[in-house]
Amino acid sequence: MTTVQQSLRAANKVLAAADIPDGPRDARRLMAAALNTRPDRITLCLNNALDAAEEKAFFAKVDDRSKGRPVSHLVGGRDFYDRWFFVNEDVLDPRPETEMLVQVALSARFGDVLDLGTGSGAILVTLLAARPTATGVGTDISQAAGCAWQPAMRRRMMWPPVPRSGCRIGMRAWRAHLT
Repeated sequence: MTTVQQSLRAANKVLAAADIPDGPRDARRLMAAALNTRPDRITLCLNNALDAAEEKAFFAKVDDRSKGRPVSHLVGGRDFYDRWFFVNEDVLDPRPETEMLVQVALSARFGDVLDLGTGSGAILVTLLAARPTATGVGTDISQAAGCAWQPAMRRRMMWPPVPRSGCRIGMRAWRAHLT
């Protein structure tokens, strides 16, 4: 059995050989996913031994990352404005440009939001969370994009929760209400 630290060192070498930028950061995020913990907790686990299942899960993710697959797809989501959003191959990752768009929108006064191509819902939920009296509608042509919302709705994974603003997310053949 190897320790978390030994596995991270091995992963760093694999990611460096694949010219993956920020390989050590990615390795820690992948390790956190394999251990079902937060990346900031990894330091506390460095001397812990990985069991066979954890080690296999971790190195499978490292192998996928070395082939260029985004970390957010490997761990199932990403943080955006202190909220976790499910991300997969069917929706785009919130990017720095998305943060700029939200900042510009929040600098203006608004009461209603229409989000076309909602995807993960990061823009709509973030805007509605910042403006408790606003209402919003999101829509996406892709039914698969709606699947990024469904687990969050079922498990209430949007944290911190969106205030009691009105939010209707419409997907082809799928509707959910978030209040």
